[in-house]
Amino acid sequence: MKHLALVVALLWVHAATAQEPMRYMGGTADQAMHDSVKDRCRESAIEETEDLHYFEQARKSGIMFAECMDRAFEGRGGRYSAIAYGKVDDGLNDAYSLAWGASTLRSAAEAAINGCESEGGRDCHLRHYARNGCIAYARGPNLGQGVGSAEAKVQAERIAIDHCDFDGCEIVWSRC
Repeated sequence: MKHLALVVALLWVHAATAQEPMRYMGGTADQAMHDSVKDRCRESAIEETEDLHYFEQARKSGIMFAECMDRAFEGRGGRYSAIAYGKVDDGLNDAYSLAWGASTLRSAAEAAINGCESEGGRDCHLRHYARNGCIAYARGPNLGQGVGSAEAKVQAERIAIDHCDFDGCEIVWSRC
């Protein structure tokens, strides 16, 4: 079970940190730094949480990833947005939450995860994030979902629709 929890948490953090196209708006130097730090932060978060219970691991690894990224970009400023996602106990619905305008990725991730949990979600986890840009979340039939981020709201929405799991998805929210 411990191994399964580690694999699932790795997939969740990977989904939050690797879905393309991830936008980390802050200039070319920031994008290059972001890309070089992201894998290290993801691996560290998974390693640190491997002994936790399955549901707590998903939450904690996302927060630890955010903390690691914040340390790497400390002092650079910016506004962060995050989307968290989790399942509702009935197994037929999902819970999600968006946080935006935060001064750190950790505070955006925590606000989104807490919002997801307050909507009845369990195993809520960081799904996507952005810095200094717009973020969008799309939903469709059969629990289809997609996320996107870009410099402009219309671009973020198009990316979210393009990444949605099924046809017929519509934008639930987008914020800049």
